[in-house]
Amino acid sequence: MIKMIYIVFVIAYVLACVGITRWLDKKNKLPNRWISGFISFFIILIPLMIFSNIPPFVLNILYGLCGLFAIMFFETSRLMVERGQHRGMVKPPSTKKK
Repeated sequence: MIKMIYIVFVIAYVLACVGITRWLDKKNKLPNRWISGFISFFIILIPLMIFSNIPPFVLNILYGLCGLFAIMFFETSRLMVERGQHRGMVKPPSTKKK
């Protein structure tokens, strides 16, 4: 039962992060993808190097923010490939009907 709750929570978390990214994109407030990529790891690294004892609650919040910015990085990359602003490995499917 705990595993099912965990799986549902992870899926909801990823979908919420994608939703936040799309909402920020609509508002044109989406940060540069490289900034969000670097921030995602520094959110964890800097507090762990500065403080020796971080409460688990604070550490879980930091992990959540790290995941948010990492998902934001990949979602921004995907949006750029779909719009043709960035070359990707696979061309996005065209939406034009002939």
